[in-house]
Amino acid sequence: PNSVNADYATLSTGNSIDLSFSILGTPFNTQYNLVRSNSLAGSDPEIVTTFITSNNQITYTDNVPFTSGIYYYHLEGINNCGQASSLSNTANNIILNGTLAGTNISVSWNEYEDWSGDVERYRIIRTSGRENPVTDTIDLGSTTTYYIDDIGALTNYADPVSSLVCYQVDAIENINMYGLQGKSLSNRLCFSLNPDIRMPNAFIPNDGDPTNQVFEPVFSFEPEQYEMTIYNRLGTKIWEGSEPWDGRANGK
Repeated sequence: PNSVNADYATLSTGNSIDLSFSILGTPFNTQYNLVRSNSLAGSDPEIVTTFITSNNQITYTDNVPFTSGIYYYHLEGINNCGQASSLSNTANNIILNGTLAGTNISVSWNEYEDWSGDVERYRIIRTSGRENPVTDTIDLGSTTTYYIDDIGALTNYADPVSSLVCYQVDAIENINMYGLQGKSLSNRLCFSLNPDIRMPNAFIPNDGDPTNQVFEPVFSFEPEQYEMTIYNRLGTKIWEGSEPWDGRANGK
């Protein structure tokens, strides 16, 4: 081949690492070695698998758990003398880490190192909710590798969003000299927020006006689930459930 381009290394749907390489030229039954290393410099190289193909694209899923580390991959074409004669650039996976402190979520990730067209930009993909999730995307620059999200801005007691918030980051390559544009997606990182809970001090059960007919907690963020117990003044439990209370005890 004239040259070999490492298109991307990205997280697969099975939480392994998907890889793609484009072969420039018209190779015929060429042998390639897929090499995995622990650093961009190529320390501790290991041949993952070997291909013999005439195709112009090679895809492969490396079934290593993404949590085990950042891996660097390149493809090398092997000539008739058994030597590596065509080496691709390097592709690496992205691992997202983060912490929650109060209402601030801080996430950070490693750079995508060696695209032919360099990194055009990173994007944060934020998803709120387990069922019918709401997703929004935050565009960042080409060199940013961290983001601080003030979740307090999402507080809404009248219509709280889910307390489950998840993040992914993807990297997008500039269109390179071969007309290709790679994309790499990180792992998904989720946080369960601790909601602020406000309890009303009155309600009007069995009233003609539907407003305030039930007694229920008011949340800054909708929890995954909650349980509420009602006692009378003597300390006897009269109701228990995970939904608003209509004021009835023993059906009355």
